[in-house]
Amino acid sequence: MSTASTPQDQDPTLKGAIFQRLHPRVYLERFIAESVRPDGRDFASWRDVHVNVGSISTADGSALVRLGDTTVVCGVKAEIAEPDLEREDEGWIVLESGMCHP
Repeated sequence: MSTASTPQDQDPTLKGAIFQRLHPRVYLERFIAESVRPDGRDFASWRDVHVNVGSISTADGSALVRLGDTTVVCGVKAEIAEPDLEREDEGWIVLESGMCHP
């Protein structure tokens, strides 16, 4: 036999997450009215920032940046190539990007 939980039995964190998803604008407006961000920081507070340059050994340039709980990794690979004989004054740039999150 299973038992159903009532709203009074739910974890307050879960209630907040549900409210945030159902009413995102009202959720954020409440924080703005109190001059505080959802993570508890006031509006003038910065997140911790950490930058590590050269973090990918196979790239020509790279960086790992941490801003609060967000981590970004960026790498650059460059190659010098001979242009086509028909287009000696032209070249090309190839960009690739990808995003992932847990």
